[in-house]
Parts: sequence; structure tokens; C-alpha cells
Amino acid sequence: MKIRKSNIWKILVSATCIAIEPSRALAYDRDVHYYVIAMILADLDRTGSPMVEKKLLAAMSNQYVDDNPNTLPSLNPTKAQQRRNWHFPAKMDEGWLVNSYGVTRRNSEFAKHNVNKGLQANDPYALGMALHTYLDSFAHEGYEAYFGHAAAGHNPDRVHLDINKFREAVWMSYSIIKQWYINNGIQINPSPIAIDKYLEWARFVPPAYTCTLCSYNDEINQRSDYWFSLVNLDFPEIRLPKYAITEQCYIDNFEAVASKYQTPVRSEDAWAIEWYTANLDNIFKTTAYLTDDLVKASAENCPTPADPSSPFHGLNRKQAAALALDEPDTLYDGLPAVLDTRAGISALFKAANQREKGWEILYMSASSAHNRGVDWSRFKGQIRSNLTANKLERRLFAAGTLSILNDTAASTCKKINKIYAKVDPAGLTGGQISFLVNTISTSPTYIAQCATESLPLLKTLLNDVRVSGLAAARLYQIAAAEEISAGTVSTASLSSSQGNAATGIRLQSREALNSTHPAGQSRVLSQAAKTSMDSEIEYWSARALQDFNDTQKGTEDDQNTLAELERRLQAALGGKNLSLASGIASAIGTFASADQPSDSLLSLLTLAAANPEYKEIASELEYALYQLGQSN
Repeated sequence: MKIRKSNIWKILVSATCIAIEPSRALAYDRDVHYYVIAMILADLDRTGSPMVEKKLLAAMSNQYVDDNPNTLPSLNPTKAQQRRNWHFPAKMDEGWLVNSYGVTRRNSEFAKHNVNKGLQANDPYALGMALHTYLDSFAHEGYEAYFGHAAAGHNPDRVHLDINKFREAVWMSYSIIKQWYINNGIQINPSPIAIDKYLEWARFVPPAYTCTLCSYNDEINQRSDYWFSLVNLDFPEIRLPKYAITEQCYIDNFEAVASKYQTPVRSEDAWAIEWYTANLDNIFKTTAYLTDDLVKASAENCPTPADPSSPFHGLNRKQAAALALDEPDTLYDGLPAVLDTRAGISALFKAANQREKGWEILYMSASSAHNRGVDWSRFKGQIRSNLTANKLERRLFAAGTLSILNDTAASTCKKINKIYAKVDPAGLTGGQISFLVNTISTSPTYIAQCATESLPLLKTLLNDVRVSGLAAARLYQIAAAEEISAGTVSTASLSSSQGNAATGIRLQSREALNSTHPAGQSRVLSQAAKTSMDSEIEYWSARALQDFNDTQKGTEDDQNTLAELERRLQAALGGKNLSLASGIASAIGTFASADQPSDSLLSLLTLAAANPEYKEIASELEYALYQLGQSN
């Protein structure tokens, strides 16, 4: 049987029969992980090369990371390592005072590691998986694996809320896929889609985003349909099918590769070059044209399993609450009927109070359910009652959950601010202070109306080496938050809070940090740990110098900021601190040629991008030059 190449994407999707649950997509969603990546894969190779089936496998495995039970971002605290490995690539420090998970950074050495492994293996499954983790380093920047981005809801995954970050992610993805094709002797399209075209497309706001009665799934579907139409409009010859939603048949290869997938725990173990270059004698040989057997294994022939019984079937409220807190994945899609009442919520509160991390689990469960349109709002009254509870964790659960629900009533804000104003960080355990920082919302609505005390608290925590890096990241996220819906957000209030947050970390330096551990703790940090946390502050301080107001070009403030970034980049490169230099280059990349960069800055970027010593961040430096109008 001869198969037309134009139909091969469609046949492969039906043949592979990937099993997914659309409500479980929790990063840049399938609009980016499948459709945008498919567009880049098609755009860079218009030669009709025999890699067409490999392209599809790469795009499919990229998205399937969010859907496979062994790789999706599970809510279970015992699976935080799974979240770090696949979705929040960062360091992991065993025995750390607070928790062992570092803060995610875009284009970090941890994010790049598996990309290089995938390029070296020349395996479309491995590369697709690695691209997922790499893209998540952008979407999840500033968050850590244990709590994820609960404090921000689904905003980090919405392309239209940070189009500049998305543009950079697309640029870097082009550089990765370009290297894959070069490694395989594929001729690169010399006139790909202009990167700013993606910026234009990314401005699309799905109607469901501003629809109060719509679910997050409605929004994902609208975004996916939008990108699906763009791909097939620009590349009608590939006839890209929609991402398959069927029962699993052919996922053995994916799981075999996934079982070997590891994100390093230490920076020095990460493979951070940009990017792995293959020897010409290692060019991939296409081995598979589809056989009749594969064609017959279509979606219609996949077995349909019986729906499993609910794990809550036959349980009373007390038993169900205990199961929900001990196995939090059971709450992934919302409350079961036995707990979906006021009495059920009370049972959950009681069970949470009896467990060491019960309130943390309940907070993450409420956030995850809310993100997928499961309505906890009808229980606001019960949640508010915890704002004045004796137990701090109970108060933090209430403050964090109410901010997720956008409860910005004056009385609620007053009580939340009272919690943050009265808390004494020095007297908190590591677990408490981590929970504290991770419940501070980065939602624009909350920032504009309820951030009176949370911003000063975060600034204070910059001097607490246990969470200084996380506090700095949170301030950066607040400064960078965007709100484009009509909504009820006060633009003036939001702008004031954002400016306050940016100023809070821009001037921070190593000298500003305390050199000892806060009072009340018996253990003193090692010098290496202090240096690590100092570096975190320095990174986010540099990122806070980005151009937050890019509608005004070439202002005196722009000139001064670019001069400061140039000084910091020169120092970072001279000190071989490439992780910091990457962050500085990313901040420079938010400016444009109209901001009138100095000749010395352009020269510094040009020379550094061509210097083999800085190969690890070459693409980031080239991106900054592109943004400043110096490259194509």
C-alpha cells in the first residue's frame, strides 16, 4: 500500500492512538506543545524530506508529557520529583532547610540538558519530551516544583498574557529544531515565518477567557482551534490533524524513552550547550514507512475501556475526606459528590487539620480544580472562616485559596493583609515559610486590590536566605503580571504595585543579604548555600530591569536601564557566570532598536555571541541582538 506523504500526519495520529484527558493539560497547553511546535517543525523543512513522520512523533510526545500518568504534573506531594523532572526543571538540594526544589528559570542549564540528550539520541520521542520541559521552563519561570504555580492559577500558561516571553520561547525552539535538522542533513528553509508574526498571533484572546460561565477547557479548545487553523492555513500540504483524544494503543515507545528521562539535580551535571551537533556519519536513517498493519490500527479500532469506579464509591464523608488528603490525585478533577457539600468541606477541613501537610494539599487541590473550571466559589464563606484560625497553615490555606478565587472583597483583603502583616518569618519553620511565600498571589486582580502587606513582606523575605530566591522570583512575577481583560482591575493600582515590586528587587545585591540564618533556627547555612541564594537574588534583580513599559521607546529611563544591564552583562561574562548572563540577555531582549541601545552594548552582545566560551548562551545572546535590530 502506497501512502501519500500529505496524509502521513493524519495516519500516524490515528495509528498511535494516544490516550489523553484534555482537562489534565497543565503547562503551556496543547496550543503550544502540539500546534505551535508542529508549525515550527513544518516551517523549517519545506523540502518534503523523509523526516515527516519524525516531526509528528516529536510534536505528539511534546504534548503527551502533560497526559501520560507517569509524566503529568500530579498533585500528589510525593510526586513533586515527577513535576520537577518534567515541568519545573531546576536544581534539587537534598536536606535543604525549607524544601529541596529550586526556582525554575527559562532556558536554564536544567531545561537544556535533555534537549541535548534528545539531539544526541536523534530520537523524536526524546526530543519531543525535552522540548516540553524546555518550553515549561519559560511558562513556569519563577515557580518551584512542590507548589507549582498554584498562586497564579493558569495565568503562566496563557500565551496572550506574556507575548514577549512566548516570542522568546518560539525563537529558542526554532534554534533547537534547526539544529535537529542540520544534524540530519536536512536543508533548512531560508525564509521561515518572521518571529514577530508569532507575536501577532499570540495576541489572540479566546472568548472563553472573559466568559464567566466558561471552563478552562473551553479556553484551551478555542486556543487550540485557533492555532490548528493557522497551521493548516500556512501549511495545507501537511494536513495536520487535531491532537488525538482516543484510548492508548501505541505508547510503549513513549514510556520506554520516558523511563530513562532524568533532569539533573546539580548545575554542574547539566549539559548546557546550545546545541548538540552530530557528526555527519551519524545522520539519522529513516526506517519507517507505514505498513498496512499500522494503518489498520486506527482510532476506530482502539478498545474502549469501561469507566473505572470512583475511588470514593461507598465511602462516608469522613472516609472520603481521609482518602482525598492521603491520595490528593483523587481531587484532581474536583470534589466527589460525597464531599461537594458544606458538610463535606467541613470534613475536609477536619482531615487537613490532622495531617502534617494537610492544608498545603488542600490549597493545591483547590487551585488545580479551580483552574479547570471546578467551582469552589460557593464555599467561600467556609474558607473565609479560616482566615482567623489559630493555626498558621490554616490561615495561609484560606488566604491563598481566596486569592485564587479572586475574592477581593474589602473585608477579605483586610483579613489577608492582617495575616501577612503580623507574621514573624524568623519564628517560622522551613515548611511554614515555604507555604507562606507560595500562597502569595501573583494574580493581577489580587495585586491591584489586596497587595498592601504582601509586597512589604516579600521585600523583607529577600533578606531571609531560606526563601530569598523564591521571594525575589515572586516580586519579579508581580512586576511582570499582565491583565488585558476589561475586568475590574484598577490599572493605576496594578501599575503602582508592579512598580513597587520591581523597585524592591532591582537594587538588591549580594551585599544586601544577611550573612547568617534568621534567629530561631539552630542550623547555619554553609557558605556554598549562601552563595547559591545570593546568585538567585542577583538573577531576579537583573530580570527586573527588563522593559516593563515597552509602549514608550527611547526614554531616559530606557537608556539608563540598558546601561545598567550592559554593566551587569559585562561582569557576568567576565566572571563566567553564564546562568546570570543568560537572564541579563533575556532582560535586554525585552527592549527594541527604538530604545536606542548604545554601540558598546551591541558590540558586547555581538562579540559574546561569537565567542566559543559562551556557546551555552549563544542563542539567548543572538535573540537579544535580534530584538535590538541587529540580526535576522
